[in-house]
Amino acid sequence: MFDVICLLDDKMHEVEATAIDDLETMYAPLSDVRDWIRQHLGFNRTFLPYLGNQIRSLEELATDLTLHGTCTRLIKLIIRHVDHKQHQNRLKLINDLSHEELANIDRVCPCSCKQTYAGS
Repeated sequence: MFDVICLLDDKMHEVEATAIDDLETMYAPLSDVRDWIRQHLGFNRTFLPYLGNQIRSLEELATDLTLHGTCTRLIKLIIRHVDHKQHQNRLKLINDLSHEELANIDRVCPCSCKQTYAGS
């Protein structure tokens, strides 16, 4: 879902988006979406946690951009994409970047990020 904050504050938000892949979109008037949410409580149980997660992610991004440098943000990104299932601690793909590209991270961030990635 995209641009759902207007469901909370009823303020219109003018946004232009460009798709880089083929996709289908769906549009519905705000009043119809609100009615649908009220009528389908099962959807609410999924939608409200999703909305909370989106707001939390935005808050974390604002905090990271304000308080942390590029290297720290990069390390946090890598840590978030480590798969801890079955104690293998494997790094999942990040935007289709290969492990080799991530291993060459020192060109992007000239700090200890490379050692941090190598130790993961």
